[in-house]
Amino acid sequence: GATAAHHLTECDTPSSAYYTRRSVYGMDLSTLMADGNVPLIAEKCISEIEKRGLEEVGIYRMAGTGSTVEQLKAAFNRDMAAVDLSDPDWADVNVIADAFKQFIRSIPGSLLTHTYYDEFIHASGKIYHAPVYLAHITNHDL
Repeated sequence: GATAAHHLTECDTPSSAYYTRRSVYGMDLSTLMADGNVPLIAEKCISEIEKRGLEEVGIYRMAGTGSTVEQLKAAFNRDMAAVDLSDPDWADVNVIADAFKQFIRSIPGSLLTHTYYDEFIHASGKIYHAPVYLAHITNHDL
């Protein structure tokens, strides 16, 4: 896979004050989250989807228009901070969701690590059965 060094402009180094990446897609999470924060692309996309996409049927299932998704990805790669997802160019919330899905898919490795697989499965079972689980705990703890 590509390393962070492949995504730097020629005059920049990772320690440079002007460090920029040509692409946020395909970057390792350790690079994207070097400052300890959620990647800006994730914050922007999730925020906009929460504002106007939660009532959309199949929001993460429906694809956005391919050319528009590519334009949004290019905009994120040019200057992520400058992207305004409320701009009419991105009126179709499926375009934003699609670009975000592609970002998630492009991250090398697994988001849910194998180390914690059993814990994820255990937690998902508790979430799915939360009312039953809570009733069980409440009845036995009284």
